Amino acid sequence: MQTVAAWGGREPRGWQAEALPLVLRGINSGEAVIVSAVMGSGKSVLIAEVCASGRGRVVVTVPTIALVEQLAATIGARCPGEVGAYYTSRKDVAARIVVVCIASLPAYVEAAEHLGPPSLWIADECHKTEARTVLESHALLRPVRSLGFTATPFRSDEHEDLSLWSKVVYSYGVKEASRDGVIVPFVLEYWTGERMPLDEACVQMIARALPRGPGLVNARDIGDAEAFAARLMHANIRAAAVHSRMPAQAVAGRIEALRTGALDVIVHVNLLTEGVDLPWLRWLCLRRAVRSAVRFCQEVGRVLRAFPGKDRAWILDPNDLFLQFGLTHDAALAGDAIERNARDTDLDDARDDPYDADSEQGKERWARRIATWRRYLRRLYLVACTLDLIPDAVAAGRWCSKPPSDKQLAAVGRTLAGLSRDTTIPMPHRRQMGQIAENATRMQRGDIANLMSLAILFGNGRRTKSDVWARLALALDEEEQ
Repeated sequence: MQTVAAWGGREPRGWQAEALPLVLRGINSGEAVIVSAVMGSGKSVLIAEVCASGRGRVVVTVPTIALVEQLAATIGARCPGEVGAYYTSRKDVAARIVVVCIASLPAYVEAAEHLGPPSLWIADECHKTEARTVLESHALLRPVRSLGFTATPFRSDEHEDLSLWSKVVYSYGVKEASRDGVIVPFVLEYWTGERMPLDEACVQMIARALPRGPGLVNARDIGDAEAFAARLMHANIRAAAVHSRMPAQAVAGRIEALRTGALDVIVHVNLLTEGVDLPWLRWLCLRRAVRSAVRFCQEVGRVLRAFPGKDRAWILDPNDLFLQFGLTHDAALAGDAIERNARDTDLDDARDDPYDADSEQGKERWARRIATWRRYLRRLYLVACTLDLIPDAVAAGRWCSKPPSDKQLAAVGRTLAGLSRDTTIPMPHRRQMGQIAENATRMQRGDIANLMSLAILFGNGRRTKSDVWARLALALDEEEQ
């Protein structure tokens, strides 16, 4: 184990000190290794110590400009005079350690070509390294050693594994982080009222959350953020929007107003991305559906960071996203996102059930199948909502978990009648929705409502000769990238 002096005179966290010798041994073996650690656990301090442990050239890649400056400052405090940055506004090439924004990586590789391969490439948030920009740049960069840091290391299927990495050399998980007070547990809150427009339900949920302290609510785009902030103000909730068109100083001012209590809530567009640290947040409202499981875990994880006087966080989930992604509390805390391909891995086996439906095996199999169908429907429905193909409506509530109504059961077959002949929809999806319709009595009222909304959407597309599925498929492709 390293001594305190090895960390520049500061006391490392227990997991950081434990991980360092394993990390150094891993990268010196020549393998491309990963450190998996929950969000907010202090990965940047360990990155800085790794940089200080050798004398060779190091390239550190990060997803955002904000992270470039943040990480460069942390590494610079440990390695003074040795750290540069490369992004839109800075073009440091010659420094021993250069922190590079992923978007600027191709330009950096070209500018630093004369320096030869770096001794070490460190990829922060390495779950993003499957992007074509990184893969192509990596082939030209040809680092001697590679080290990745992330809370979301691998996907569930072999073909989705991160191709540049070989193994996780150290893992700091939920139990350890909770034990050490790095993160706090969270309370998940669904909408418990009747079906109504999503924004109306969100206003009511946010009003109930205000006594807990400062919070955030997400928005689809800038216009949506400003409009919902105005709606909250109309409900006597002190709200303001934050987005990319605002000057950085104005954004910082509104965040500070939230921290000090001058604002109750900020409506944001992509604020909770890498490099934003707001540990004093008490609650988060997932108003807009997040299509990517990794993005979902990133957003949830940022409100869970420990802070003096904070013993828990609240997640308001009116869209029932935990159902959509099939995540447990622990999986979300760990950032253990499993990306699924809705056109393949989410589709249930169409063969007859080999077990008697009344046997224990049969009941268990049907429970798994129904859970898969529910996630499948929620995913398609929410993607359609994000494309404005279906009006947003609150997803969860007392009505949602009831058995299907007689009216629904009578209408579902009629509504899906044209689906089997709609050749714009791939056959696996037509078969999947047909199977759900045939087993409608096993589903819940909310599931059938989602199914009928999708069927009506596809029916309208047939009448207007609009290829609705093409738009859905494009959005599904984008979330898988």
